Amino acid sequence: MATATCRPTTADLLYAHDHALEQIERLRQTVAKLPLLEAEDVRTIRELFVELDDLADEVDGLETNFQRNTRG
Repeated sequence: MATATCRPTTADLLYAHDHALEQIERLRQTVAKLPLLEAEDVRTIRELFVELDDLADEVDGLETNFQRNTRG
């Protein structure tokens, strides 16, 4: 991966890009499986928002890793 003295290579960027796409697809699948229509009671709605918060944290982590791995 890139260091403080060199810029990331094309291979580094391609790897980071592919990894990001895989993570985004996994997040998309997770969101698609959330039972939003079945969320009729407060407990279920809270659980869904906890899951959405966890997904938002994963996206933040993905962004941080992508920026760290692609800066030279």
